Order: sequence, then C-alpha cells, then structure tokens
Amino acid sequence: MIDNPEICMFGLNFNSVTLEQAAEYLSSIERKGLPVLVFTPNVDHIVLLNSNPEFEEAYKNAGFICADGMPLVWFSALIGKKLPERVTGVDLVSSLVSKASEKRLKIYFMGGKTEVTPIAVSKLQSTFPDFILAGISTPPAGFENNEKENTVLLNTINQSSPDILFVALGAPKQEIWAYRHREKLNAGVIVAVGGAFDFLAGAIRRAPKFVQTLGLEWLWRLIHEPTRLWKRYLVRDRAFLGIAWHEWKKIRLNNK
Repeated sequence: MIDNPEICMFGLNFNSVTLEQAAEYLSSIERKGLPVLVFTPNVDHIVLLNSNPEFEEAYKNAGFICADGMPLVWFSALIGKKLPERVTGVDLVSSLVSKASEKRLKIYFMGGKTEVTPIAVSKLQSTFPDFILAGISTPPAGFENNEKENTVLLNTINQSSPDILFVALGAPKQEIWAYRHREKLNAGVIVAVGGAFDFLAGAIRRAPKFVQTLGLEWLWRLIHEPTRLWKRYLVRDRAFLGIAWHEWKKIRLNNK
C-alpha cells in the first residue's frame, strides 16, 4: 500500500503523492478483483461533479485520485494539507510507460483520434522502446451508447489483458465509461487521461513549464483553442470560485 495520506476536499479523497510516487505505486498494484480506477481531477471536474450524478458515482468508486490542476494544489495548501505537486494525466502516461518498460507490463491505449493516438504511441515507443504494447483502439464518437460497439471493444481489450489501460475520451465520458464497464474489463489499472494523447503526439502544443507552474495553463489552452474551450473556461468553470468558498467554510467549521 502507498504510505502517503489521503486529503479529503470537495468530497474526494486525493492521494498526496508526487508524480514519481504515483507512477511507482500504480505500476506495482497486484492484479486481483476489479480494476483500479485512476482519475486526475481538475477544476472543471470539480464543477461537473456538482451537476452530474453518474460522474460523481464514478469518482466515489475511484481507487486512486491525484490533482491535475494548480488551483486544487493551492486550495490544499489553504486548508493546511498541501498536496506535494500537480500530477497531470499526460505526465502520468509518460511516467507509467517508463515504469511499465522496467517491469514488463502490458499497456493498452484506448480513445483519442484515429490520426493522433498511433502517433502518440509511436513517440512513446521511441522514448521507451521496451514497453509492451497490448493494443490501440480509437472508437468512433457515440460508441459508448452502442451496445454492439462496446462489446466488440471490451472483447478486443480483454484479449490482450493489459496491466494498464489508458482511456482518453475526455471528462466526464471517460470516467463514466470506465466505471460502467470495470466489471467487464480484464485489466489491472484503468487510467482516465483526457487529452494526453493529443499532447504526446504533438497535435496540441503544451504550455511552457513556467505557465503551468503559475496555474495559467487554462489561459494558454484558451488562447490556442478558443472555439472549443471558451465556454468551459469562461462560463462553466467560474462556478468553482463559489464551490471553493463553500468548501473552505465547511472545512473551517469542522476544524473548530
């Protein structure tokens, strides 16, 4: 078991870990019972949890949660239980592939775009030539509502019996899909990784490190993808300020 404590905030139990600790722990999990669900929440996830019951249910059944978002790290410091660092989905993919190479674990890549995911995998293979590729699937839009397509996908994944299954469908779809099907999936760990494959393939340029550290990666992404992201960042995610305020007051009251 991991020694680092859990930090409860926003109704979630965050694992207080560094990227290295997270990768080492997740690559060492003994396969038994249901796959371990691994989610990396950011501000948008916290907002969505307040309006999507199935998304919330998926999170309640997660076995490992680490913060992908500087505002969540800052908030943990504000309540006196600072998380050691931000652990993003894209960084976790690279670190887990590195660990998997050392430990001879099989990895399956599911999701992303047909023209992008294979490029991401190819680049990872160039960096980590020893990792075992269990398979790649890029199901079409709406597949999650098609029982036949889901069955074919589940069978394809299960034939390779991956130790690590990366699911890149975007939130909340990826978390809900993983939760709905975890009893049918023959995998050790299922990691929801959002747009990680796009970044790894170079299809989307990632913000410089100093921008990430300042917590302004959202602004970087908004500038580069305004049509797709303006509503998320400028409208929906404003609700986080109110959610954080109420959470802080609740924690203060409980600590008195």
